[in-house]
Amino acid sequence: MQTICTENLYRVSDFPLIAAITVWLPIFAVDRTDPRRTYFLFERSNELDVIVANYNRRELRVEPQTYYHAIKNVKARLYEDS
Repeated sequence: MQTICTENLYRVSDFPLIAAITVWLPIFAVDRTDPRRTYFLFERSNELDVIVANYNRRELRVEPQTYYHAIKNVKARLYEDS
């Protein structure tokens, strides 16, 4: 098992937020160390902070088909090597 340093990473398990982030930013790693929950890690950046803030304020705008494909890609990462 690989140890992941999360100091400069944003760790999240909220599936809709993960999909929204992946529209603009790549997934850095997938953390499966918790047997009950999978976490996705993203590199911290100003762009990430803006995306998360807009998501939480319900101001984030994403083209529907792009979001749908992001969901499919996140699901693929979630279930690979499970």
